[in-house]
Amino acid sequence: MISDRPTAWCAAVTPVNERGDCDLPRLAGHVRRVLDAGCDGVVLFGTTGEGASFTVAERLAALDGALAAGIPADRILLGCIDTALPDAVEAARGAIRRNLRGVVVTPPFYYKDASEDGVTAAYRRLIQAVDDLRLRLYLYHIPQLAGVGVSMHTVCDLLESHPQIIAGFKDSSCDAVATATHLAAIGDRVDVFVGYEPHLPMAVAAGGAGTICGLANIMPGAVRRLVDAPLAEIAGLSQRVADALQSHPLVPGIKAVLAAQTGDPAWRQCRPPYLALSHSDEQRLMADMPPLSGTGIAE
Repeated sequence: MISDRPTAWCAAVTPVNERGDCDLPRLAGHVRRVLDAGCDGVVLFGTTGEGASFTVAERLAALDGALAAGIPADRILLGCIDTALPDAVEAARGAIRRNLRGVVVTPPFYYKDASEDGVTAAYRRLIQAVDDLRLRLYLYHIPQLAGVGVSMHTVCDLLESHPQIIAGFKDSSCDAVATATHLAAIGDRVDVFVGYEPHLPMAVAAGGAGTICGLANIMPGAVRRLVDAPLAEIAGLSQRVADALQSHPLVPGIKAVLAAQTGDPAWRQCRPPYLALSHSDEQRLMADMPPLSGTGIAE
């Protein structure tokens, strides 16, 4: 681990209005709550934030709204889930201009037969096109969704050629063996974050830098404690919550829980292709969820 201590970052959901546009006041309020509950920062427009469904212009406009509302720039990472290099370049430059902590970038993912060298070349082209030593790039490995992973070959090549630019590696593979392998391979050279909360105790013990995760939207206090002192009780709670959510699309599920926690039904709204959970699915989710008293967003 390169950081001084493990950190907890919330992969923030994106509140939307009835038109599907980002609800900026609600977003700023949510970010403040998770930060106040102990999260070190937030990733905006990552996977949990429906980032692939928002244009670069929309993402940057939302960033401006969050910054205007007083959210510190150095506590924000911007998600870049882009298939076109110019879009990723524009987003990264926008993050630099706004003094964000960095960008979390998937490889281009439409072409599933891309080689390791092709993925490496895509990241290298991004770095070269941005052409700014202030760029802080977090490589985002989520092969079960993207269909294209970020191999250790790619990470090591980029660390060799651009050590000042590569700031971290987000492992959202949900594969404990793979995570352990990644930590052993690069954990002493770059910050490795896990996305699957139940694997956090193992990852922190092995030198992981902490987590960037979706459960921090609904139980940020518990995620903070899990990073600081990975007790079996809290790890078990995160496993039960993750298991309950796995029976539903993740983003609508988290939003349904937020709606119940806050008493604000607007949280249920998503941007298509995601849809709010049906009434019966929401009831089933709530029945399966363990009590989150003492771990909610107000803590």
